[in-house]
Amino acid sequence: MTEPSTDTPARSVAPDSEPLLECRSISVRYRIRYHYSDTFKESFIHAGRIVYEKIRRRQRDNRGDEMRDFYALHGVTFEAYAGDVIGLVGHNGAGKSTLLRQIAGIEEPDEGEIIRRGSIGTLLNLSSGFKPELSGIENIYLRGAILGFRKDEINKIMPKILDFCELGDFIYAPFKTYSAGMKARLGFSLAMYINPQIVLLDEVIGVGDEKFKRKAGNIFSYLGSDRAIMLATHDAGTIKKYCNKCLWLDHGKMHMFGDSHEVADAYVKFMSGDR
Repeated sequence: MTEPSTDTPARSVAPDSEPLLECRSISVRYRIRYHYSDTFKESFIHAGRIVYEKIRRRQRDNRGDEMRDFYALHGVTFEAYAGDVIGLVGHNGAGKSTLLRQIAGIEEPDEGEIIRRGSIGTLLNLSSGFKPELSGIENIYLRGAILGFRKDEINKIMPKILDFCELGDFIYAPFKTYSAGMKARLGFSLAMYINPQIVLLDEVIGVGDEKFKRKAGNIFSYLGSDRAIMLATHDAGTIKKYCNKCLWLDHGKMHMFGDSHEVADAYVKFMSGDR
């Protein structure tokens, strides 16, 4: 198989057309306890204290002291057009994976609206969407069927998938026996050839051997410019090399969104403490 050039071509973005993806004031809220009991004794003592407080102050809602709201995302708003490759950066826990799960439809936001104008292809982690007991080829048919592909349509693109993933006879082995690199190969192959309009990638570009990393880095060339891609990563170099836009999340909020070079440089400067 002839590999594409290692130089990523410029992607044409048509801002006058409707965006493939719109996120409007997305918020995700979790209710968490701030008291955790480590032992049965502590649990018993804590329960006794609650009863005691209720008796002394019946007008007070003690449960309000035990729970608080935590916003994993708060008011996130942006659009992605055909041709966009949007990098997603932020510290661990900033909300990157949470945002991708909302866009993928795995979870629904507590507030706001997500408008998707096209099918979604996801590679949010190396095992996402795969059944461990099934073989690689069985997983290809399963994923294709879930996305609405007929068996004959999957058969048509199967040679391209097998050629790209280069798993050989391991394609017939159970998925649970695959190494991280093999899982990445299969996941990338499906992300490219199952033909989604919106592609979500989470920290997977650098997985695999050097030859496959070059292939993975050129996923954007294979996908063409009629799709929108979101790529979560901590690597500012990857953002500047492959993306035209970048979204920087900080504690669930949008800190900056715009040109990939400007946002990546600002992010690196901030994370290095040069503020």
